[in-house]
Amino acid sequence: MQKIWTDNFTVRTYEANLFQELDLISLINRLQDGASRHAETLGFGWDNMKEKKQFWVLSRFLVKINSIPKWKTELKLQTWPKTADSLAAYRDFIITDSFDNEMVTATSTWLVLDAVNHRPIRMSNVLESLDHTTDKVAVEEKPQKIVVPKMRNLLRESEILYSDLDLNLHANNVSYVRKILDSYPLEFLSKHRPFEIEINFLKEAKYGQKLFAYVHNELSKKEHILSLQDKDDKIFLTVRLVWKSV
Repeated sequence: MQKIWTDNFTVRTYEANLFQELDLISLINRLQDGASRHAETLGFGWDNMKEKKQFWVLSRFLVKINSIPKWKTELKLQTWPKTADSLAAYRDFIITDSFDNEMVTATSTWLVLDAVNHRPIRMSNVLESLDHTTDKVAVEEKPQKIVVPKMRNLLRESEILYSDLDLNLHANNVSYVRKILDSYPLEFLSKHRPFEIEINFLKEAKYGQKLFAYVHNELSKKEHILSLQDKDDKIFLTVRLVWKSV
């Protein structure tokens, strides 16, 4: 049993954006894929959980980008379960380059839900006696609840489409983040790069639902609070994005 999952990869063409850098969406996909593959080896993968009528949900994510990897860069991803409390399990990540420089660090919060009633299951009933954790730490703090200010400006309206759906027929986590990023003006994205993103996943969106991307402060600032909401102002996602000028 590998307490720490390691995966070596190269930034592919389809993972690079127009700036020849690892796209934020592709980065989050890599992190989630590493978590999923490691969970499989530990006996807590999608198939294992389905047999128990349970499933994992990503509740919160905090990603810190020290240096954005470039296209064709060779990287190493490491991920591991860190700790668990009554209802949540925590998992960390580190991405390093071929010189062992830390490019990205991240931490995440996961819940296990009952597939029938969608209620959280206590981690003591999920993990039982498995010694799966390690003392290794990538990010000291835990992802926090994002408080959304009342002020808001509409950036863009979007819809949950076929390509957004995951194995559970809900919008994939990464599709939410894509809709947030796609709501930004290209002029802003051309002059700024993300170096920290914190995400709270709050509700599951279904096919055909319309969501509205709001920013809750001025785009002229370097730290933004954003949300995805429906027409009834129900919040599906909140994001804290910190940018730096280039």
